[in-house]
Amino acid sequence: MNAKKITTFSEYISDESRVSLDLREKINFETALIGKMVELREKKGLSQRELADLSGLKRELAKYAADRYAYQGTPSPWIYS
Repeated sequence: MNAKKITTFSEYISDESRVSLDLREKINFETALIGKMVELREKKGLSQRELADLSGLKRELAKYAADRYAYQGTPSPWIYS
């Protein structure tokens, strides 16, 4: 098998043999939504903890969302397996 080496999230999500169009659209929507949340949180000067407290979410979920957004286009260790 001569599979192309994937080194970024963008490469992984663009590979039609790995990610279906439906899943890609869902991931892109979630990423855009998370990005907007991060943008608005920063604009308001809120920490992840403050956002979590205000929204009723656990801080870990807010951090996960921000981290997931930050990984777009950067190397992600989970894609090497």
